[in-house]
Amino acid sequence: MAFVNYAGPQTTPLDGSAWAMLREQIATVQAVLRKKFGGAVLDQTKNDLVPLQKIIDSGMYDDSHRDELRALGAAFGNVLERQLNFQWVAAQTAREEEPALQLKTDKSLVIFPLRMVFEVVANGQTPNLVHLYRRVEADVKATNKL
Repeated sequence: MAFVNYAGPQTTPLDGSAWAMLREQIATVQAVLRKKFGGAVLDQTKNDLVPLQKIIDSGMYDDSHRDELRALGAAFGNVLERQLNFQWVAAQTAREEEPALQLKTDKSLVIFPLRMVFEVVANGQTPNLVHLYRRVEADVKATNKL
């Protein structure tokens, strides 16, 4: 997966502006859920996958909606963080520094949830968040540290 890095990019704690951006992205997703889908509240559990998938399946965002798809990735990332023992970090990639999730028990496993949804859509496919969750969960289990 292009959004998983096993080599462990250089990471640092997120700064205040990165945290603010993540909070803004989550607020954007929450507003869409409230306005278009009856107001499901995101609680960083696997239950969040259902309303997030509804947004994806609605077709309201295509690959021209990069920011909105990255916001969905941030909400998905919060589920991964809470459920699979990750922590948000800033990861230095070849392109830029961006928010990523680093497995707390194996710092070499770093994933990029803000890219996940967008890259699947950009490749002409419809993301399946349950499937993506299971793929990340399998990667975590492969470290034998879940």
